[in-house]
Amino acid sequence: MKKILPLLPLLIAVSITYVTQKVIPNTEPKPATTEQIAYEFALSITDYTKQVRSMTDAPLPDALPPQDYLLLTKKDAFSAYKALADNDSKNLIAQCAVGYCYLLGIGTQKDEAAARAYYDRAGDFAPALNTLATMTDDREAAFALYKRAADQHYVTALYNLATAYRLGSGCQKDVQKAEACLQRICDLHLDDANGKGALALAQFHNDVYGERDALPYYVSAAEQGNSSAMFELWFRFFSRYRNQNDSYAAARAHWKRADFTLRAQQKEKRYKSALEKLPFLQQRAESGDAEAMVALANYYSGFESEQRNQRIGSDSSVSCLDGCFLAVMLLGFFGN
Repeated sequence: MKKILPLLPLLIAVSITYVTQKVIPNTEPKPATTEQIAYEFALSITDYTKQVRSMTDAPLPDALPPQDYLLLTKKDAFSAYKALADNDSKNLIAQCAVGYCYLLGIGTQKDEAAARAYYDRAGDFAPALNTLATMTDDREAAFALYKRAADQHYVTALYNLATAYRLGSGCQKDVQKAEACLQRICDLHLDDANGKGALALAQFHNDVYGERDALPYYVSAAEQGNSSAMFELWFRFFSRYRNQNDSYAAARAHWKRADFTLRAQQKEKRYKSALEKLPFLQQRAESGDAEAMVALANYYSGFESEQRNQRIGSDSSVSCLDGCFLAVMLLGFFGN
């Protein structure tokens, strides 16, 4: 026994390591399949599925190489995604994604009955409950569904539940409970990206309690990188409440500079992303894909077209633009 005692700490450490590795399951998020993610990017539904995936161990990456999905049309991507959902009833992300496509007519015809069927397959999964709530005209039933989804800390449901409490839709009006829902989003960091949760709380205080009460909440959202909050601060708050000495000048200049800098960075990021996609859209357009033609037409006729044409080359850009518009017009003519 005396010989064993000095070895006891080592034996305990080995035992803990063994139990941790063999018995306790891995709680790290599992990577989502590249194939399924590609369908979501091809269908342009990543804003939705990012929220859906927040309730699972399969997060969505911020970006995907264009060659992994841009050669897929929305129709082909939907067909493949639907097959994936039909073959795996436990894939709750796929059930919701296919239901979402049916609901909005993405890659397929709108079909509310089909959308409801796919959401029903997801059972008590919060994103499905939340969407089913939006599909019913029964306000009390919608409120009950929002609450079930919000109890799972689903951020979209918490926003919807806050709106229901504030307006008294399907429940007794209660602004304190509405605020509590928004505060829970912030406290649990459920929507911290670019300070969205903080902005929602600021807007709530602005509408319910007034501008001066909302000011510190807008500052909090701006400090988290929310450009809308920055704009409100320099354009509205620190411009409206000027005094004789304009003591708000420094704050106004600070947030205006921060807002303009952030928006310029976001614009440059969008431009680079669009430029990466351009060759794949052109390839699809040359093969007669109307969807890609429209995307190219929108690209060259967008708000930044002059800057883009200068960078890419005005002659080729204009000719491509003319070709895209002509192709879209012809397709529309013959389609009718």
